[in-house]
Amino acid sequence: MVSFSLTIASSPGYNCIISSSPFLKPIAWRLSASYKQQRLLPAPGAAKERRLNIHTSNSSRSSTPLCTTTKAVSPLTAETAATDGEGREGGGEEESWQAFCAQVGGEWDGYGAEFTTRGEPLELPSAVVPETFREWGVAIHDWQTQCPTLPQPAQKGKLWYKVIRLLPTVGCEADAATTFSVEECSTQEGGAAAAASALAYHKNGSYTAVWRGQPTILENPGPGPGKLVVREGEGLAVEQCLVVQDNNGRTRVRVLHQLLPRRNSITVYRESWEGPFRNGESLGGCASSTSAFATQARLEASSLAGNWHVDQFATQTVTEAPAAEAISCQITELTPVSSKEWERELLDDTIFLPKDLWTYVNMAQNGGTVIETGWLVNLDQSIVSGCHLESSGEIKEVYVRFEQRISKM
Repeated sequence: MVSFSLTIASSPGYNCIISSSPFLKPIAWRLSASYKQQRLLPAPGAAKERRLNIHTSNSSRSSTPLCTTTKAVSPLTAETAATDGEGREGGGEEESWQAFCAQVGGEWDGYGAEFTTRGEPLELPSAVVPETFREWGVAIHDWQTQCPTLPQPAQKGKLWYKVIRLLPTVGCEADAATTFSVEECSTQEGGAAAAASALAYHKNGSYTAVWRGQPTILENPGPGPGKLVVREGEGLAVEQCLVVQDNNGRTRVRVLHQLLPRRNSITVYRESWEGPFRNGESLGGCASSTSAFATQARLEASSLAGNWHVDQFATQTVTEAPAAEAISCQITELTPVSSKEWERELLDDTIFLPKDLWTYVNMAQNGGTVIETGWLVNLDQSIVSGCHLESSGEIKEVYVRFEQRISKM
């Protein structure tokens, strides 16, 4: 048996042509020249909206089940979500933002892969795969990635990161990692960085971001390594990041849905926190503590069956940051909503992915689009992120749920 290690890097939602999703309502996207607004317009003859098939303990159905009490305690957060008698997190928004910065900042190394809307992994372009792999008949599906992330604790809403994709190499040559491309993303407009239109965050480091445009690969005119990835033109990408801290350290998954007029794509990253921010100057290559995952077994639907206790954090109003902060991105904190028990029923169109992940895109009962992503962290715990987009393209609600299984079916 021949063994090899790969070093590669990634960036959301490109290098793939995805067939039209069988469940996503046709949507036409329009982006204004000033990049200050997006509009989602239903296409003529669009399919009828579908109910989100979630069964709660009181037999009601809802895309974002709310809880009945205000206490919110989650074993998956970086720290227990302290609440006062009114059900509000203590410490205030400033402290919550600083706590988020402490959890999200630093060097995140891992792997990324793209999937079809049926959950099938896509191979990397043959042009970037070494001839040796082709001779061996080995298909490569994962990019190895680095994601240095730099938030600004003293300036609420300012978050910057870049995604570095490394070229695949053979065996121990992986330690000589070569950059294929770099994409910069920022909640503050300016320079070559992609601009976010919204950011909703939880203090454990989880967040949802909406990015303008679709990614395009360009030659790098400057001295930096690799090609440049810029976002331009029509389209939006919804990024859902879920973080878990345990005895093995800090791990996260980021799932990006790239929404386009006639097709969409799914990009998944699985990353480990490797240390403080160094702007991507970590080793990479064979030094990564994670491994490729695209062709691993997908999550089984039966693994999610049963009754669950749910603690939900959400926002129903996404407010725009003050103009004085020079941020066009809408910033909001996810705060406790409530807790309840419920029984999960999955949608027929749920996409099951490797590494115990699932996701879907569906029409909400009252209009717009709901994107939800979940991670079964262990046998009895999961974390779920949801984003409800209005038909105009504006965010109606973002939520994150921390779930503990009570009993199996």
